[in-house]
Amino acid sequence: MAQTIRRVHRMTHAQSHAVSLPFVVAFNEPAAPSAMARIKHALGSDGAARGLFALNDALDIPVSLAALGMYEARLEETADLIAARDIPNPRALSRDDVRLVLDNAFHGRWTVAAT
Repeated sequence: MAQTIRRVHRMTHAQSHAVSLPFVVAFNEPAAPSAMARIKHALGSDGAARGLFALNDALDIPVSLAALGMYEARLEETADLIAARDIPNPRALSRDDVRLVLDNAFHGRWTVAAT
């Protein structure tokens, strides 16, 4: 997801990954409990996604793709491009899921997508 965002919106690797990762982790948290427990432990947090959000905050990293200059008008196009890729993921991922995660990341909504 972050690679497509980086390429389409001309962001740096670090920007696209740092901002999008907590939202992707929030989506995947219910489907990968062992991995999430390790992340949670490493970050000293009560949840993997929460720990990543807190880390970004501590590092003064923007909390949204909008803050990085991504245009809302291109969310549909970006979701289509991401959904068209064969991305291995611990949780089944529909185009609507991609759009929801992308929307959360664009707006900086710290939520977990519906299961």
